[in-house]
Formats: sequence, C-alpha cells, structure tokens
Amino acid sequence: MFHFHLAQTHSLPLILHCFKAYSDFVSFCKSSKTPILFHGFNGKENGWKALSRFEHVYFLSGKFLIQTPRSQDLIFKIDLNKILLDTDNGPFPIGEIYGKSSSILNLRPVESEIQMKNNAFNFFGATGLH
Repeated sequence: MFHFHLAQTHSLPLILHCFKAYSDFVSFCKSSKTPILFHGFNGKENGWKALSRFEHVYFLSGKFLIQTPRSQDLIFKIDLNKILLDTDNGPFPIGEIYGKSSSILNLRPVESEIQMKNNAFNFFGATGLH
C-alpha cells in the first residue's frame, strides 16, 4: 500500500512483481492515476482478465514467452501497446526474447523493437528513459 501511495503522490510508474495474486491488485489498478507494470507476468489468464481492462496496466514478460505455451497463447489477447519484454528472470538474451515475441505476434523483428520502445516510452515517460 505504501508503494502504491508513493507512486500516486509523485506521479511515478509502479512496477509490481506478482505471483498468484493478480486479483489482489485490481482495486489498486482501478484507482491508479499512474502506469502499473506487472513484472514476470507468466500468462495466467485469470490474472490477465482481471487487470487488462485498465488502460494504464502493462505486462512484462521474458522467459515465459520462450518456456510456457500458455504465455505464447495469451500474448495474442493482450493489447500490443501494453507489452514489455525483459531478460532478468531467465537465462535468455534479449535478442532471443524479441525474436520469439516477433514470431508469436507475427511481427518483423524491427516492428517488434519499435513497438516495445514505444511501449517503454509510454510507460516510463520521456524523462524516465534518460
């Protein structure tokens, strides 16, 4: 609760690492005025359904796109503008993550890269990327 309040007070994006508790954050997402990123999103549909209806909620994935078929299936349902990619919870290089996401989303690698950069810009804002 403290971190949520701090993010709202200072207009900062909030990054949450959540495991099996997505529904616990619905009320926070509903009242948030700043972007919220669910780090380590593993593709569980009940979590996605509860949170994806909020415009300012993003999902961060990496190794799950490579290792988990349900993540690969679910990524089609997530708005492309709400997806970010990472490497910090797996041994895969970012190029491999981008390659897999491009393949899953039926995008050329350069399109995927541009999309992810735009998503990061929208999440962090202009000053957050410097």
